[in-house]
Amino acid sequence: MTLRYERVYTRYDGVKTRLGYADISSGGSPRVNGQLRLRANPFVYYGSKVTSHSCTGDYRPSPSADNAEGLAGFWESEVNSAQAQAYGKLRGVLRKGGASLGVTLAEYRSSREMIVARSNLIRSSAQELSALASGKKFTKRLANNHLEVIFGWQPLLTDIHAAATSVIQMAQPVEYIGRNGSSSGTREKVYDRPYWSRETITYRADVGVRYAVGVQVSNPNLWLAERAGLLNPAAVAWDIVPFSFIVNMFVNIGSLVNSITDFAGLSFVNPTKTVRIKSTRHINHIVQYPFVGSQSFGNESFYVQRFLEGPSLPSQLEFRVPEANWELAAMAASLMVQQAIPVLRIFKPFLNRK
Repeated sequence: MTLRYERVYTRYDGVKTRLGYADISSGGSPRVNGQLRLRANPFVYYGSKVTSHSCTGDYRPSPSADNAEGLAGFWESEVNSAQAQAYGKLRGVLRKGGASLGVTLAEYRSSREMIVARSNLIRSSAQELSALASGKKFTKRLANNHLEVIFGWQPLLTDIHAAATSVIQMAQPVEYIGRNGSSSGTREKVYDRPYWSRETITYRADVGVRYAVGVQVSNPNLWLAERAGLLNPAAVAWDIVPFSFIVNMFVNIGSLVNSITDFAGLSFVNPTKTVRIKSTRHINHIVQYPFVGSQSFGNESFYVQRFLEGPSLPSQLEFRVPEANWELAAMAASLMVQQAIPVLRIFKPFLNRK
């Protein structure tokens, strides 16, 4: 099914300008033995309209609607960013309750020694705090204990709990799920012709990507191994690299490595990916020859397309700003103290000479 709409303005000199248009096309579900069998269908909608227009002086052209068909290519980087967000959210739903037993096994020896050495940590914590007389000693030991809890005890106990409960009991994912990702962008282009004219075009867009899939577990053993973190040795190797978690705060290397086996043991039914773009264009055009005047007009464009495809694996590096929260601040402060004190000891002899 296809629907089209177009609004055209004809100037006094016979020149036609398209002020608005829309184009909608969609597939349909088939009928089998007289019964409608619902399925995912492709869908495309794009359109644009002029939202504002003003002229001054002798320069009086007519505005025109933007080319909405090319929005997906123009905002490609924003679409990729929104797609990566939707992928991450979908992956998070499917892996809810998963463990990281691969990392736990790789660090088993150090974790075991840590537990043995700190088995009486809770009982002696009050005595230890009261016995810390030195400020530097207190600061360093407090930082070490904080990092030990969040990187030693907390992951180990979480994995043990997940292995005993969530990994087994929540191995069957929900039948139909959908998740959204979003991004925004701004572009500006300036065209200069000496002694003739200057044109400034500003583009802004809000972009969204939604994955909607029906999920079936085609290989339960393979899916459980993946959820337990035992299937991807590359992910295990990356996780045990010192300070790899800091890199993951700024770059999506962890997502790229984990995507190798993200959906192992699963099959998707009626998968769809929907891309939505709302874009605005504003043009300021100043002319000095052969006319003297200016023009300003704005467009609003829409683009929606549904693809019959499943989640696309992340394929490029993306840089981001870490989230601001107290847990992250405490971890950063602990790392700073832990790494800074040995450096200060190097300069201590020089400081004492003063």
